Amino acid sequence: MDLSRREFLHLSAVNILLSSKRNSTPKVKKPLHNSRNSTKEELGVTKLCIVYNSGEVLLSENEMRVRPPASLVKLMLMYLISMKVEKKEIFPTIAIKPQKTIFPTNNSDFVISAQSEYLLNDLLKAMAVISSNTSAIAVAEALWGSVEKCVEEMNTTAKNLGMKSTRFETVNGYPVRPGFDVDRTTGRDMGIIAVECCKSPTILQWTSTKEFVIPGTNIVRKNTNDLLFEFYGCDGLKTGFTRSAGHCLIATAKRANKRIISVVMGAKTSRERFTIAKNLLEIGFADG
Repeated sequence: MDLSRREFLHLSAVNILLSSKRNSTPKVKKPLHNSRNSTKEELGVTKLCIVYNSGEVLLSENEMRVRPPASLVKLMLMYLISMKVEKKEIFPTIAIKPQKTIFPTNNSDFVISAQSEYLLNDLLKAMAVISSNTSAIAVAEALWGSVEKCVEEMNTTAKNLGMKSTRFETVNGYPVRPGFDVDRTTGRDMGIIAVECCKSPTILQWTSTKEFVIPGTNIVRKNTNDLLFEFYGCDGLKTGFTRSAGHCLIATAKRANKRIISVVMGAKTSRERFTIAKNLLEIGFADG
């Protein structure tokens, strides 16, 4: 059974989303509900509406259901890189020399050639705009030495942020084979990383980019987040889809001084995720 707004807002776990300091490490005092006792009614779409400014959770459904995040995984990778950029450990203008040629797994992605060099900023925009899986692998290998080392840091960071139900196995959320997703998380945990990402002007710059030109070509690709074009104030964050995960979307928008975050996981269609996310954002802006 879903929690009422009054009951939900008094739970101590909401404190995780209240932090406004980038380097804070939120602690989980208790889960929002016991996912082991999930009923058939709870096996639907995960929905979460968060007021970023205060951490208030206005609506939640199935937020503790463990499920694959698909390309929402890339938010953690972008978060780690943004931390390095903002600490000036690396710069977005550095050249990335791929360790090997990386071939795309779908028609919307592009080949990362071992014979070429790519600006880090371009690869990050490719991840944010067209959800490039090849770019995620190239960046992880270049900055961490291997995908495995990058995943290790992703999991350490998730633990430090209080994402207790999250386990990353990939840097891009792509299944090891069709229908077999290995990454696991919850809507609640995705809400935590979404809040952290919204603290970063660097990430919002990547995720608000509406078009991306494939390197070495004149091919222009539109951002997979339709709400950038449909919802006033939207500037992120990330779409995702696999057969197991369904259609996922973490969206955020800012109007005046108020920012709202919506989390949608497991929608049946692409259009449904945008409709749900739009409704959640509207709820957020209408409140107060």
